[in-house]
Amino acid sequence: MLQFIQYFGDGEARNATGYSLSADYLRSNCPKRSFFSRAYIIISPASSMFAGTPERTVAIMNKGLAQMSASTPDAYYVWLYKGVDEILFLGDLQAAKNSYQMSAEWANQAGNQKIAKVC
Repeated sequence: MLQFIQYFGDGEARNATGYSLSADYLRSNCPKRSFFSRAYIIISPASSMFAGTPERTVAIMNKGLAQMSASTPDAYYVWLYKGVDEILFLGDLQAAKNSYQMSAEWANQAGNQKIAKVC
């Protein structure tokens, strides 16, 4: 995770490489550490928006979510971010609907009524 932060914050290096490595950082950090859901929240926008690879981002998130549960801290945000990618970048309304429903379910179970109601 620290390597991603260094990579993302190093404008000079990114001028040479672009943002294309963002999905690689997501892939290498997240499925191995599915309990670290905040890594998804930090890295996935870089992978989807800056690198322009939302399909890779969603695929990686699917693998990680398969290892998470509603009891994983902040895991409902991973569903929420996945839903954003699905609707905005992939145009997959049904998948986004499912992701938002799962986010609401998990947020409700985690006691975050604000997110549960929004989703």
